[in-house]
Amino acid sequence: MKHKKNALLLLLLQIGAFPLAAENQLSAQQVVERMAAKADEMDLAGEDWGYWRESVEKKLDSKNRIEEETKKLRRTIWLKGKPYMELVKLHDKDLDTGEQKEEAERKAKFAKEIKGPKKKDSEDDDPTWKQLIEKYDYSLLSSDVQAFYLVSFRPKVSGVSERNRPDKIFNNLMGRLWIDEDFHLIRAIANLTRSLSFGLGLVGKLEKLEIDYRRQQYEKIWLPSSLDLQINARVMVFKSVRQKVNMRFFDPFRRPEN
Repeated sequence: MKHKKNALLLLLLQIGAFPLAAENQLSAQQVVERMAAKADEMDLAGEDWGYWRESVEKKLDSKNRIEEETKKLRRTIWLKGKPYMELVKLHDKDLDTGEQKEEAERKAKFAKEIKGPKKKDSEDDDPTWKQLIEKYDYSLLSSDVQAFYLVSFRPKVSGVSERNRPDKIFNNLMGRLWIDEDFHLIRAIANLTRSLSFGLGLVGKLEKLEIDYRRQQYEKIWLPSSLDLQINARVMVFKSVRQKVNMRFFDPFRRPEN
């Protein structure tokens, strides 16, 4: 009888805990807000970290056959205290004299822009994660083997800012987020909900954009591990552009003291 009583007591305690667990369950919005705070924290800490980045850019024809392929290897250096991705190799070869000159000009332009006055709402400004998550509505999905939380997102119908071209793109993305139990972002995939025109369609039209972004932990910090893009666009009405870009980030290192 004693064993039955103990078993009944245990069952009642478990049943009584169900409402409490439900009350303590985070909403999709709460999960994403915690993820954004963690990601902004990691990005700030990541300013003292660099890495190597290998990118392969493929220009495609109308049947998605490769017309041209460009392979670049870059590494992080710091110019006037700001991280800069220096081009080291092109097609697995050291830069020739002309390519070195182009890279030197790019560095000089970067350094000059650092010293100059910052343009308000510049298209080069990266939005914070907090700014990004304000653009979407969220739903929790069934758990996934890749992550503790799986969250879908869709653009809000109204009430979001649109200061520049990147904002217009972000405002029309939908996708999914994979988030671990400590609210670190593991992966994000997104695609356009509709085609987008710029300059009334005369400047260009973005017909397709697919994004697959992944992050990985290094010591106590999370940094990018890969970024895959597929882009279909029309430039100046007549020119069609189809492109795939695959980036891989590897061998992270701390910022040198000097």
